[in-house]
Amino acid sequence: SPMPPQRALPEQGDISVELNHVDLAFLQSWLPEGFSITGSITGQVKGNLFPEGKFALSGSTSLSHGSFIRETTKGRLSADLQNTAASWNWSGDALKGDATVTLAGHGKASAHFELPVPARIPFAFNQTGAMRIAIDADVQEKGMLASIFPGLVQESHGGLELSSRIGGTWKDPQFRGTVLLKDAGAYFPGAGIRLKDVLVRGRFESDRLIIDTFSAKSGDGSIEGTARISLKNWDIAQYEGTISGKSFRTVHIPELQVETSPQLKFEGSPEKLSVKGEITIPQLFVYDSGASAPVKPSSDVIIVDAGEQKKKGPLLALDIQIHLVLGKTVFVKAEGIDAQLKGDVVLTARNPDEINGKGLIQVVKGDYRRYGVNLNITRGRLIFNGLVTRPNLDVVALRTSGDVKAGVTVSGTPQSPEVKLYSEPPMPDTDILAYMVFGHPLGNDKEQSSAVLQAAGVLLSQGESVALQEKMKQSLGIDVLDVESDGGDLSRSMLTVGKYLTPR
Repeated sequence: SPMPPQRALPEQGDISVELNHVDLAFLQSWLPEGFSITGSITGQVKGNLFPEGKFALSGSTSLSHGSFIRETTKGRLSADLQNTAASWNWSGDALKGDATVTLAGHGKASAHFELPVPARIPFAFNQTGAMRIAIDADVQEKGMLASIFPGLVQESHGGLELSSRIGGTWKDPQFRGTVLLKDAGAYFPGAGIRLKDVLVRGRFESDRLIIDTFSAKSGDGSIEGTARISLKNWDIAQYEGTISGKSFRTVHIPELQVETSPQLKFEGSPEKLSVKGEITIPQLFVYDSGASAPVKPSSDVIIVDAGEQKKKGPLLALDIQIHLVLGKTVFVKAEGIDAQLKGDVVLTARNPDEINGKGLIQVVKGDYRRYGVNLNITRGRLIFNGLVTRPNLDVVALRTSGDVKAGVTVSGTPQSPEVKLYSEPPMPDTDILAYMVFGHPLGNDKEQSSAVLQAAGVLLSQGESVALQEKMKQSLGIDVLDVESDGGDLSRSMLTVGKYLTPR
């Protein structure tokens, strides 16, 4: 029905308002995007108005045919609200009341509150006024996290028991109570792991939340820990804790499979994080996905409709000291390399953009097979003594044919490797490459020359490869010698051979 003309509130007098199935649509503008609530409220409000904007009110309300809805691109989450009711009294210096909520199929929660909100206009919290809040809940999580975090979490479930008491003042709240999360789990598609048997047992004490234990299983391994969180003005002020585990499946996707056994201690604040300890990696498998890397635009490309980039906030200060140890089952099979690794590196960091490493990772045994080249990695070392992304390379990869050893040595960094041909006994570069591909010196066979050039193009820098082409052209007596390959596939390569005869 049409709203009546607006009238100024009287300065004093009695108030009596009946709520008869008032639609909750008026709350929609207050809810976050994607959230909505349906239903209607029935109840009554009674009280008195006094001079100087003071009042005394009491009321009771109940919600009928209500539901809470969350819309996402992945689907729709709906929770029916049953037996939802509240009664309250607002007078003097406080707002007091009780509320109960029953979610169909998800459990129930109840609350009692006394908030330091004086009964006068304009409304304002008394920051130093006493308050009391009691919350008890026993609810079942059945996919709510998956709806709230689409794409990050799937198939979430668990049971939550909460008994919380909040006292003190609004400015300095004091907490006590217990919290128990049990029989919980979820699937994380980004990491390809499924957490199961998740258990969190904690308690509130004064201004602290103490997690006496949390544990979870993933794969054949598990992880557990403790935590202490200090609160101030409803925000996290300080935290500390421990994490330990054994063969915990951390990532399980086709390209990368990782199990970790951490032994860590952490502490920090909203401005700083400190993590110290050791992480052993008992299993690590890296596989070549076969997909080509995306081609990124150069730095001078301007995206006109990209919008203004948000400025980064202040970096989180870090104090990271982690000893990373590779276990017995660490294998890399990518870019032609098939190798088993061992070693350890001490990682340190003061900010997220600069992580340093000190240590050594080396090849236990391994081979390099690509583009017709078949080499055994007789020595392979990554020496860390600075940025973890720029270790020094020390690699020797050889093919042995009788008494002849031919191959390459690699130094420099992964970003700028320096590859040099090597042989025992010494021989021309063309013969070294021929031994690497065929196991014998290079003859006058042009097909073998193309395979050698292919190997040169892969292993050597552009300048060295061009110089080698000139040597081969002279030895073969031709003027043009070039190899073009489609993605490195020898079966789809094109060999161009040219010889100048006469002007005609």
